[in-house]
Amino acid sequence: MIERWLHSFRWKHGGYLWVSWILLLLGGLLTALTGQGQVRHLQALLRHGGGVVNLGRQARPSTSLDSRMVRVVGTPQVIQPAVDAQFGQSVKTTRLIRDVAMFQWQQVHGDNGLEYQLQWHNGRVNSVHFAQPRGHRNPPLPVSTASFLAPQVRLDGFLLAPALLKAIIGEVPVQPDIRVLPENLKASFRLVGNTLVTVLRHRPSLGDIRVSWRSTPLQTITIFAKVQGGQLVPAVNAAAGHGFIVQLGDQSLSNLLPGVPDGPTYPMGRLGLAWFLIALGVAGWWRGRADPARRIVVAVITGAGLTGLIFGSYWVTARFYLGGGLLLSGLILTGVAWWVRLRQDSIGPSHTQHGD
Repeated sequence: MIERWLHSFRWKHGGYLWVSWILLLLGGLLTALTGQGQVRHLQALLRHGGGVVNLGRQARPSTSLDSRMVRVVGTPQVIQPAVDAQFGQSVKTTRLIRDVAMFQWQQVHGDNGLEYQLQWHNGRVNSVHFAQPRGHRNPPLPVSTASFLAPQVRLDGFLLAPALLKAIIGEVPVQPDIRVLPENLKASFRLVGNTLVTVLRHRPSLGDIRVSWRSTPLQTITIFAKVQGGQLVPAVNAAAGHGFIVQLGDQSLSNLLPGVPDGPTYPMGRLGLAWFLIALGVAGWWRGRADPARRIVVAVITGAGLTGLIFGSYWVTARFYLGGGLLLSGLILTGVAWWVRLRQDSIGPSHTQHGD
């Protein structure tokens, strides 16, 4: 197979040598770029305190991740919905927000000075502080605005702490289900669009209530947080500043942590391709009297050795033992390949002469 590849690349005047050198250079360059990218990525993480793991999608907890900062991407899975028990509303969302407005007096500055108007306003306006509170007293608000978090939400395999759920942005209106209202509220409210109102006539009157809900939609998010017992939680004094980061969409680690470059994509695939290119170049470079099977073995071993040498030369500056191990393995493999090649050169001619 390699023989056919080399033959297809044969040049009219350059022979196999030029093709072999180009393949060797391409494989070496790909290995160097991969090693350099990974080491730069690691060194930048170390400047942020280290202990950062880029898990990405379909991440799963493990004891080895405890107390480490991780990047996790996915769509939240609501195990237990958010519930507004007072109104019986249950929504499969990470956060449910109840908005309450009352038709009440408001003090405004008009053309003729202070004026008092009845208007819808979220929450209760304290009429005690009005310049003329008499005749403009607002009644108490029977229900208030509130936020309800889902008790159990997972992102991939991790449970999300309440602080992280609150940080997920985005809101959509919720259609309330009037059928699940408690009996005492069914008699007071009616449904108008997406809102429950106590208005019994065409025009609201003082003290009427308007209740509506909003929910956080389920969408792809990226979270950078600390792992603690299978849960993602805020970290104290983390590199994120506030102990965690939550952003919409699939955000890279370089977007979450400025100054941290992304590592090379598919590093093992890139190294495998580099290995193949180097082996292909070596097979053509050592083309001679050796039998094809032996030449392929030598090329594969040499490709592994040279890849390890180049890759290890970068990693030895960041992880000494890992880089040193790669360098030593590369030297051994390259040495074995040369020994096999030299042995073939020494015995090959004698076999040929004996045949003559």
